[in-house]
Amino acid sequence: RWFDTRDLTKLQPQRWLYFNYAHQIVQAALAGQGLALARMPLIADALASGDLVEVLPGHRIDSPLAYWLMVGPRSAQRPEIKAFCAWLQVQAEATRQAIGDVPDPDLNDNLDGS
Repeated sequence: RWFDTRDLTKLQPQRWLYFNYAHQIVQAALAGQGLALARMPLIADALASGDLVEVLPGHRIDSPLAYWLMVGPRSAQRPEIKAFCAWLQVQAEATRQAIGDVPDPDLNDNLDGS
């Protein structure tokens, strides 16, 4: 998708490395095995520490992927569920700030009902 977005469909590296999991891609890049196209939440800390360097700043693409927090109506009032949801929302906000993402207010639902 990144190559297609940049109109570089004919550009091919000398060889590809294939991994089953996204974190393996990041680990390979950290080990010096090549470049990685990775999601920002997986590499934000490594970029901030200087362990990874963004080779083409300004050439990021948005992902159509998303995570949704869904709670069943009968579970929504359970204290442990409320605590977990609150913790998860804090973690999501910290990740957004770390990667410089600003949520779209038109797409941001108020999950706590207030």
